[in-house]
Amino acid sequence: MNGLKASKAAEGYFFLSYALQPSDLDFLNNTDAFSGYHDDQGSLPYGGYIKAVKDIESSYPILIDGMGLPTNVNAFQKETSVNGLSESDQGNGLVRMLEAVKRENFLGALISDLDDQWCVSSQGPYNIPKGDKPLWQDATDPLENRGILALEPAPPEKIGLTLTDTGRMKELQLSINDKYIYATIALNNDINYDIEQLMVGLDTYLRNNGEYRYDPSYFATSLSGMEYLIKFEGKNSAGLYCLPAYDKSKDSYASRESYKGNFNYIAPLKYGSFDSSDGEFYQTGSTIHIRIPWRLLNFTDPAKKIVLNDGRTKPQILNDPFGFKTIKTEGIIFSILIANKQT
Repeated sequence: MNGLKASKAAEGYFFLSYALQPSDLDFLNNTDAFSGYHDDQGSLPYGGYIKAVKDIESSYPILIDGMGLPTNVNAFQKETSVNGLSESDQGNGLVRMLEAVKRENFLGALISDLDDQWCVSSQGPYNIPKGDKPLWQDATDPLENRGILALEPAPPEKIGLTLTDTGRMKELQLSINDKYIYATIALNNDINYDIEQLMVGLDTYLRNNGEYRYDPSYFATSLSGMEYLIKFEGKNSAGLYCLPAYDKSKDSYASRESYKGNFNYIAPLKYGSFDSSDGEFYQTGSTIHIRIPWRLLNFTDPAKKIVLNDGRTKPQILNDPFGFKTIKTEGIIFSILIANKQT
């Protein structure tokens, strides 16, 4: 662009325009090269990135016409600088980025999205059918969750299902909205995490398929095969795990019967109330409140109860013009294990 020459009459109106996102591969693949840039809070590689662009394109003013930070769930341990951010992280990060824009004498910068955009998706192959995607929110998609205003679905207006028991668990309540499935577990007394392990199993489809053991350390089994497992390490710490045969990060898309008790780690569950857009579980007394994003459970369309179910290899799927195979589920079965770590 430095080779272009504008006439004097147009000099005041000519400027360059680039979208410079923190998620750009040119940036993420060279973060160390830009990490020497600092502001009053420490290293700011994004500042080094835009400074390098400014140094290359030095002849004309530059407007950054797209920059943003998402608040999507960080599934499968992706780059943490642009995945899994809280709303506070997002706000603070954007302020630092804008200050770097001003410091490096850019014309200015436009924040990419005012609010979250459900109709914009980077998960195209997993949206089946594609036409229904704007009807629900994918909490894992950076493009959908990049707005500085969270566009959240309304909380469930009613409880969808209530189950009671006479054991350690008194009651389980389930409900849904366009982003999450909610579970409220009422126990007779608190979990002692020093000596007890709490696990919640989710059988999402095909009851005979899935993992029957919660963990190799325990002999207890589920009545149906589990595709997912929530493990609680403490009152404020929990994570979501999945059956290896159903781990899409490993190009595995079909549940298989298993009795090994092995699960792959997917993502941490963030502790916090549901008043915040990123809270995924919290506890009040002996009651545990959980909500899990639909996409983390391999749903391609929660409204139609459609989930991934494709036992083919990745090359076979890519060569299929119709994409992934799916199946309609009859619903999700929850099960709970409270195990004694000492026995």
